[in-house]
Amino acid sequence: FLNNILDSMPSALAGVDLDLTITLWSREAERMTGLRVDQAVGRPLGEALPLGTAEMQAVRTALESRTPQRLEKRQFHLRGENYLADVMVFPLIGVDITGAIVRVDDVTERSRVEEMIIHSEKMTSVIGLAAGMGHELNNPLSGILEGIQNLRRRLSIDLPRNIEVAAELGTDLDALGDYMTRREIFKIVDHVADSGERASLIVARLLEFTHAPPATGKEPVALPGLIDEAVELASVDYDLKLEFSFRNIEIIRHFANDLPPVPCVAADVQQVLLNVLRNAAQALREHGQADPRIIMRTAREGNMARIEVEDNGPGMDETARRVALEPLFTTRPPGRGGGLRLAVCFFIVHEQHHGRMEIRPAPVQGSTVVIWLPLEQPRPGIGVEET
Repeated sequence: FLNNILDSMPSALAGVDLDLTITLWSREAERMTGLRVDQAVGRPLGEALPLGTAEMQAVRTALESRTPQRLEKRQFHLRGENYLADVMVFPLIGVDITGAIVRVDDVTERSRVEEMIIHSEKMTSVIGLAAGMGHELNNPLSGILEGIQNLRRRLSIDLPRNIEVAAELGTDLDALGDYMTRREIFKIVDHVADSGERASLIVARLLEFTHAPPATGKEPVALPGLIDEAVELASVDYDLKLEFSFRNIEIIRHFANDLPPVPCVAADVQQVLLNVLRNAAQALREHGQADPRIIMRTAREGNMARIEVEDNGPGMDETARRVALEPLFTTRPPGRGGGLRLAVCFFIVHEQHHGRMEIRPAPVQGSTVVIWLPLEQPRPGIGVEET
């Protein structure tokens, strides 16, 4: 009866004696570790469960102090999978019974949801700030561009009013024009105007990115333009400029001519592309690639549009590729990535757009992220056939 109760619990339970030898092994512990009862009982706890120093110390503390110990969101790697787990240690209380029960609860999914909520709230705040800053920047940019336009007019040697004022002051406009040409003043003015127009374009792209999706849902979008806008946004991303200049990366485009507009939420797909580009740029920086390159491809594949983002970075091994789209997975050290960027992309592609996403090795070197988006929206009540 006791074993039935323990096996019915969703937690992995392991009983240990004072020597930390396993005396009890639940069915969930079997499922989590792949070790049967007869393989686990009698073995040291550290061999059956991949507990770290802190977890093993918690077990010893519980046995010595006879008080429960709790550790939250500990990282485990079992049978090729990454887990986050809460660990509780309960000392056994009884006259003739000594030992403890170690309870391990898989909280990976719960943590994923919490991280997604936090990420969503953060993105909402960032988008609000970006939209506000974009509108605020538009006003001085408009003043700069209007000022440059007026400056060009008032430097013109052909404008009648300029000729009239120059005559009143006894100024030779032709000589003044020659001076400004030789001193490249006109080129400086043109450069200021070009920079202002580029800044205005970036702000416009930013405001488009922060706009809420249309009330009607998905709308037909031309992928080449959407990809170009994502590259434009990536080129001014703050983190990329801080760690790796995106403009040093060669961007190669191979766009199919027969690809029709794709029904999608443009801002969401743009976020996917931006996240993938950021990942590729960081991989290229960390690899120290001498000739960093990203190839963007589009093609039609049956009733799907295929987007490929290929880099010539260090690439991933088979194990990393298999779990790269899972939440919280990251190959970077703490503080350099939370493991949510590709998971968010997968959610947008798979759940919101009924598409597919996978990571493949590049033909020569690096990785290729492949995204499929349906060319037709599924009708209500009818599932999307997997291709």
